[in-house]
Amino acid sequence: MAKALLAALACLVMLAACAGAPAPAPAVASLPITGYALHAVTVKPKLARVAAGDEFSVVAEATDGPMVWRLTSSGLPAIVKANGSAPIGSCGNPPKAGCALPVRYIFLARAPGTTTIVWTEYALDCPGQPGHSCPAVIQPVRVTVT
Repeated sequence: MAKALLAALACLVMLAACAGAPAPAPAVASLPITGYALHAVTVKPKLARVAAGDEFSVVAEATDGPMVWRLTSSGLPAIVKANGSAPIGSCGNPPKAGCALPVRYIFLARAPGTTTIVWTEYALDCPGQPGHSCPAVIQPVRVTVT
């Protein structure tokens, strides 16, 4: 009996070890780096449909400069909830010079409805304004929760 119990316990430990980390929330949109604009430009919204209760994500690409994406509006909190962000990948240890990683922004679809989440791509060094960042592209993502 003790051997059978020990064998069953070993199987459970092996099963837990094989389960690994949960899969990341599926991406509903990707935001590529677009480049300089002479003034802020709002582009056509990306559209996403998500079931209430599901997690989803938006991936913002990255460079080591001169452009960067920033989340500027998380939408209506009654419809979607921002659940944080995390870089995708690694720059090594020690980090490689000039390494920039894409960022996965994670959201929870809370209740049926439609809301808009907005990212703004900034130029890190505005022409004629050293040390200031200026908006270049405004990218809405319209999310419909069903």
